[in-house]
Amino acid sequence: MTKLLLIDDDEPFARMLAERLHREGFAVSMAGDGKPGVALFQQERFPLVILDIILPEMEGLETLRELRSLDPDVKVIAISGGGAGDPGVYLHSAELLGARAAFTKPLDWPPFLAKLRELLGEA
Repeated sequence: MTKLLLIDDDEPFARMLAERLHREGFAVSMAGDGKPGVALFQQERFPLVILDIILPEMEGLETLRELRSLDPDVKVIAISGGGAGDPGVYLHSAELLGARAAFTKPLDWPPFLAKLRELLGEA
């Protein structure tokens, strides 16, 4: 079972996403903010990280930089509902910083899952 790391402060959304991923055959570790997410990544190098860009303390773009400093080849899928701004702006910034894909919340499941599998080499 492939292990993924999900970093998202929206607990109901994160639980729902983790459950859907589990039904697809993935094990999911979760963190509610960037610092604990980076700490989990340091303990176990996950092949893929799903990262919310709007986080309360260590925001997603800073988290992405930290993850990439630990592993320049880490595969990150950025997600965002936009908060007070346009999610497209945040997601574009994440792609410029090395995210391999970006999706707005709520997720369009079939393309999200297809991209995740593609990045993991399962497509």
